[in-house]
Amino acid sequence: GGGGGGGGGGGGIGDRGEFGGADDGSNVLMSPTHRFHQLLIPSLRVLVSMLASLPHSERLHREMLQFVVERIQVVRGAFEALWTRPQAASDDTLRTVKLLTAMFLSLSTGPLGSSDELLSAIERPHAN
Repeated sequence: GGGGGGGGGGGGIGDRGEFGGADDGSNVLMSPTHRFHQLLIPSLRVLVSMLASLPHSERLHREMLQFVVERIQVVRGAFEALWTRPQAASDDTLRTVKLLTAMFLSLSTGPLGSSDELLSAIERPHAN
């Protein structure tokens, strides 16, 4: 069914560790990290809003779970950047982690939360 999803999963910007330290403003042009976050953060806001609007939709929760699984390297990168270098985390990284946490909370309390499907999908090593 439905609408979107076209990502094939090939090496994207998420595979290059864009969750580095804080942007010191020394670049006149926006860094690739900042541009990445300018796309990611509004997208995550929409996804979290969708989950909040349809908390009992099993179909939506499955699609969101698939979205997370397909982008698990980006998700891990955000949390690892905060975990390994909390003092260097940028505001964008903090916003990203906040939204991902909200997404995981919605998924864990939704129709899939009582099954092992959610946990196993997140714990499963991602094969490239």
